Amino acid sequence: MLASPWEWRWPDGGCSPGLVGGISALNPGAMTEAITSIPLADYFQPLERGRNPESIYVGVMLLILAAGTMLVRRGGNPITIALTLTGLLGVSITLDGINQLFNQLPMHHLLWPLRFLGVASFMLLLALLWRVQGWRHAYPLFVLPALLLLGLDNAGSLQLVHLREPRQNIIGASHSLARSTGWRVATLDLSRWGSTPTYLFSSLGGREQVFGWAYQGASTARTVAALNEAIEMGDINYLIDRLDLLGVDDVAIHPDLPNGKAIAQSLAAGGFQQTYSSAELSLYHRDGGPRALAVDRTAIGIGNGAQNLAYLFPQIILGTSAKIDEYDLRDLTKYRLLVLSGFTWRDREKAEDLVKEVMAAGVRVVIDLTGVQEDPVARIPRFLGVWGERIILAKESIRISGSNKTYALRPFEGEDELWYTITPQNLSGETLSMNYLGEETSVLGYIEQQGYKAWFLGLNLPYLARLNHDPTAIDLLAEVLQLEPGRRQDYRSIPLTDYQADQDGYRFEYQMDAPETLLVPLAYHDGAYVTIDGLEGRLQSFEHLVAFEAPAGEHTVEVRLAPSRYHMSGWGICGLSLAILLFSHVRRKR
Repeated sequence: MLASPWEWRWPDGGCSPGLVGGISALNPGAMTEAITSIPLADYFQPLERGRNPESIYVGVMLLILAAGTMLVRRGGNPITIALTLTGLLGVSITLDGINQLFNQLPMHHLLWPLRFLGVASFMLLLALLWRVQGWRHAYPLFVLPALLLLGLDNAGSLQLVHLREPRQNIIGASHSLARSTGWRVATLDLSRWGSTPTYLFSSLGGREQVFGWAYQGASTARTVAALNEAIEMGDINYLIDRLDLLGVDDVAIHPDLPNGKAIAQSLAAGGFQQTYSSAELSLYHRDGGPRALAVDRTAIGIGNGAQNLAYLFPQIILGTSAKIDEYDLRDLTKYRLLVLSGFTWRDREKAEDLVKEVMAAGVRVVIDLTGVQEDPVARIPRFLGVWGERIILAKESIRISGSNKTYALRPFEGEDELWYTITPQNLSGETLSMNYLGEETSVLGYIEQQGYKAWFLGLNLPYLARLNHDPTAIDLLAEVLQLEPGRRQDYRSIPLTDYQADQDGYRFEYQMDAPETLLVPLAYHDGAYVTIDGLEGRLQSFEHLVAFEAPAGEHTVEVRLAPSRYHMSGWGICGLSLAILLFSHVRRKR
């Protein structure tokens, strides 16, 4: 039981931990809010399944009979007792109230209760049938009516046993894909079409796909989930930019998609044409093929919080790792701007030294201490001698001042009545400040190291600006970042010829006149490596995708996956678990 969660992750058969990619890569708080709980009364409404075949219903008779068998000793054994208790526990953690208790446990955001409701109810049914077979002679007048009531209670579930006809609009769009030339298709439906496009767009349309934010092990979960969030929040420029980054040549749009018209207009402006239309689907296409992209060296963001700035300033490309000291000085100094937000490190001293060297190289550095790893003693975020002091703001307009001007920021939106944030302290100078409890506190300031500055943002300003799209806040950020809001990256495509994708990895050829850092929209995993003409190359990763230093000329590249530390540790845990089970079995036999 303890070892079973470690078997969910690796797609090639290894028993590796389910702690990488998929929902495990997303914010635990957000995942907790998405966990569904069921009122107890819903499990005692046998007619609900008849009205709605897909409603969540375990069976009132199953619950009553399973719980009742625990009061009878006849026919019981350790296995049936264990099955019944485990099944009842699996059902109970889906209930309001008990689910809140479950949400306090470690890793609860990975173990969604509804995922286990099916196996929990099966355990109850198996235990019940196991026990009643020993009762058929002792209690014949009870067994037959009980089984009859159990069957009637679950008769409505028979409606679920069928093959759903595929949507004709999905089939039509798939045929349209097959008649055109393209590489990837993105399905913008916020899961409203279910899994049908996942199968048909590849089997009939012949396209690779952009999907899978919740697939356990999907290393691109954050990238794909960010597309959905951009759709809902109206960050259209970011959405179109990242679709380009992911190699998308076809986009399927659901008619009820938030901001769907604005997305369609932006696609048309970017060279897409509508090739299929129905009442339930619109398909936009442009000709294309497998390609790599020359990395834009404008700005790089490191840390989970940098995503908020990327929504507003799509020119910021995000590093895959949130740990600063995992980056190379040679790579960081190629950018004009380095943004740090929600970042961490392995060794703070090394991370600080690296940032100082980046500053000395003339790179503009902007730091937001929100979500930064806390000092273990002071319990506050601290970096480069600057610390974040916690403050609490009311849900009202925020007035800040600087450069002989006063700015009024919109109040934050949402249900919360208070804004918990931080303000940077111990700065060399301030450019923006606000009055807090009668004292001036920093909103934007800097420290100076050998004539070079690192800028520090307060108030969680990137998230505030992104939350309410306040033009004043966005303009202030644009000034400190020296970037144009909404401007997309200038991608330069490098065609990939002889492109092959199979279970062993990817193989392709390219030709360039000068060396470049190429980003290939292939998912990056721990253990990935690249070979160029048979020689191992230097691999990097941005946006959870593969990037490598590509020499000039014509070359053959292979991207493969070697067993990672997760893979090997998973096999070790599985082996240990098997040994314990065998030992227990042999000992019991003796």
